[in-house]
Amino acid sequence: GNDIMHPVKAMLYYLKKHNIKQPVFSICSAAGNETLRDGGIDLRSLATKESITPANLEKITRPEQKMGAVLYDLNMDLSYAQIVAATRYLADKDCQFLAGGTDWLMPLTGEVMVPGFCDFLDTISRFTQREPTILSKPAVLLGDILKDVYKLADPKRCLFIGDSLTHDIRFALGCGFQSLLVLSGSTPIKEMCEANAEAQPHYYADSIADFIELYDNISKTV
Repeated sequence: GNDIMHPVKAMLYYLKKHNIKQPVFSICSAAGNETLRDGGIDLRSLATKESITPANLEKITRPEQKMGAVLYDLNMDLSYAQIVAATRYLADKDCQFLAGGTDWLMPLTGEVMVPGFCDFLDTISRFTQREPTILSKPAVLLGDILKDVYKLADPKRCLFIGDSLTHDIRFALGCGFQSLLVLSGSTPIKEMCEANAEAQPHYYADSIADFIELYDNISKTV
């Protein structure tokens, strides 16, 4: 719905606001690409049925036309061929580079952590010598988009809740939001207590359930 903002929706907003030339080349997920197409973006992607070999990689990843931007986000189906194709489009200096998916770690369950997608992004960036425009936490640009979309004239009236000191709380503080760290995710209380004063959240709770209970109690008394 319109109440949920994620990096692909931030990309959609950015593409339209800045009138980025189309088509664009996306190595986002299938669901992300669908969101972009539904938003009116002329998008190209790369799906390969054949096995990739050194002999056919050049042809498969050859740029078919000029692209206004390369879009990168979390994509469980990301392939080496897609990464190579992205680097080839980015050889054109007029092609912009927009990215989400900067997390180092990705929680699958409470117990299972897997690598995030920032290393693949770093590989593309390092190889092309192109710095991406980051449209996910903790980039302040995402905060600017949130303030614009949701008409947040006074950022201090916004409470940003997250479970990561490096991404969520850093993002909230950089945007001027109030911040609440929940300890049910990637940050243990010891790490929060040892963080620098300027990296500390305004509030913390054991879980989001505690905040919901508090919010319900406040709502009943207002």
